[in-house]
Amino acid sequence: RQRQMCIRDRAAAEASTERLPRLTFGVQGVPAATVYERLFDNGIVTTLATPTPLLTDMGLEEMGGAVTVGLGPFNTYADIEQLIRVVASLA
Repeated sequence: RQRQMCIRDRAAAEASTERLPRLTFGVQGVPAATVYERLFDNGIVTTLATPTPLLTDMGLEEMGGAVTVGLGPFNTYADIEQLIRVVASLA
C-alpha cells in the first residue's frame, strides 16, 4: 500500500518562509532505528520521528516508524546525493 503526501496550493501559499525545511520519511519494511543508524554511520544526522496523528494517518507506524532530516542552505548537492544513496541501499 503506497501513500503519497502533497501540499495543496493554499497551504503552500500560506506557509512561513522562516521555517527550516525538514523531511520525515520511512522505508517500507525497515525499522526507523535501522534507518537512523545506517544514516548516522554514513555521516548523516537525523532524529527518530515522534509519532503524531498526521504520521499515524500516513501509515508510518505500520512501516516501522520514521526519521526526520533537516535541510538548510549549508547542505550541498553531494549531501543530498549521499542521503539518497544511503536510503536507497536500505530498500
